[in-house]
Amino acid sequence: MKDLTKRVLERRVEIVLKEFLFATRQKRDITECTCYDENKPCHNIPSDELNCYFCLCPEYDNSKEEGGCKIEDPEGKGKWFDRPDLEAGHIWDCSDCTYPHKTENIIKYLNRDFGLTS
Repeated sequence: MKDLTKRVLERRVEIVLKEFLFATRQKRDITECTCYDENKPCHNIPSDELNCYFCLCPEYDNSKEEGGCKIEDPEGKGKWFDRPDLEAGHIWDCSDCTYPHKTENIIKYLNRDFGLTS
């Protein structure tokens, strides 16, 4: 990544993270996301801590039809959901997991993927 691009991203990380907080998004058009249910977040985490940057978890294993968790769900909140229509008979449901929605974990991914220091 070019140094200029990296510096611009580093200066804007806080702005982007704040923009993706559920509490920020809730003040706008709440209907833009199909996961919102009557102004309630899709995960059981306070709205001022829930970050929607990774709405779709980067650790969800979609390489197989039934899905899964690539990091073995560090919070222990994933579970199999019965889906008789699938060959495996179930699909991985991580809706109780808050790992990718915590700002500190998002920052870890940004640092890993872009080498940011923020």
